[in-house]
Amino acid sequence: MGEDGRLLEVLPQLGYAGAVIEGMGAGHVPAEAAPLLGELAARMPVVLASRCLTGPVFTGTYGYAGGEIDLLGRGLIPAGILSGLKARLLLGLARPQRPRPALRRRGLRALPVTRNT
Repeated sequence: MGEDGRLLEVLPQLGYAGAVIEGMGAGHVPAEAAPLLGELAARMPVVLASRCLTGPVFTGTYGYAGGEIDLLGRGLIPAGILSGLKARLLLGLARPQRPRPALRRRGLRALPVTRNT
C-alpha cells in the first residue's frame, strides 16, 4: 500500500536482475506506475502477472494507461496463466539462458517447460 515508485527506480542498483509485478485483475496497474514500469523494463526483464488466484494476464483487451496493452507495449513480459510466484521461479531459472526479445514477443511461453503427463 502506498507504493509511489521509489522502489521500482532503485531495483537495478540493489542488484536485482528481474522483477515480477502482480497487477490487479487481468494485469493492470495504476496509470502513474506505467511509465516507471516501462523504464524498469528497459533495464531488466519485468514480468506482468495477475494477483488473482486463477486466470490469465490479458494481452489485447484494455489499452488505457496502466492496462495490459499499454504495459506490454512498454516492454513488460506477460506471465500468461502463471501466478506471480510461478512466474518468479520460471524467470529465475530461465534468465541466464534466454534472450529478452524472445520473451517480449511470446511471453513466458517462449521458455522451455517440461511437463509430466
